[in-house]
Amino acid sequence: MKNLIYNIAIGTVLAGLALSQAGAQPSGASFLIVDPSPRSYALGSGNPVATAGAQSIHSNPAGLGRIDHRFEFFSAYSSMMDGVQYGYGAFAINRALDKKTRIQGLGFSFTNLRVGGLEGRDSTGNKSGNNFGAQDTSYGMSLSYKLTEKMNFGFTGKMVQSEIAGFTSNRAFGSDFGLRYSMNRVHRPVALGLTLANFGQGV
Repeated sequence: MKNLIYNIAIGTVLAGLALSQAGAQPSGASFLIVDPSPRSYALGSGNPVATAGAQSIHSNPAGLGRIDHRFEFFSAYSSMMDGVQYGYGAFAINRALDKKTRIQGLGFSFTNLRVGGLEGRDSTGNKSGNNFGAQDTSYGMSLSYKLTEKMNFGFTGKMVQSEIAGFTSNRAFGSDFGLRYSMNRVHRPVALGLTLANFGQGV
């Protein structure tokens, strides 16, 4: 097939935000590893090469400008077990259509994981009769920058906050970094990708 593309992906994903000094993973960070893209999920949730546009914000922001139109919106929703609900939205602006700019794309994203109807207990472990909910939320801003004609660099800055029973955690800040390199080998387009995800403070 003329348009067949062989993608070789080298992905390094650090799940969750940075570990605390005690070495424990922050409890509010695990929702960030949920992959909202059906395409990326079908490829093992570790593909920093094939996704493009708004879907690339989660897997590799270096691919933000790899779409044929100026704007793209992507959303995902999932109802999980035990009443857990997951929602994701992303918006991409393609600037690669302007050949003079090195900023290939801009993106904005929102992630929310929530659960309600949790059973309250008092200090003795008995039911209090009051139910409560909990949620984790992340807001992100991304960009893709052209380093060379064949290599793009991507960056996402994100703010994360957790809430349980009306009590809100401090805001934590994290970031994603990505590289994408395109080349031709054996008369076929080949792409290499590298991603460092969810690196930053603990919640």
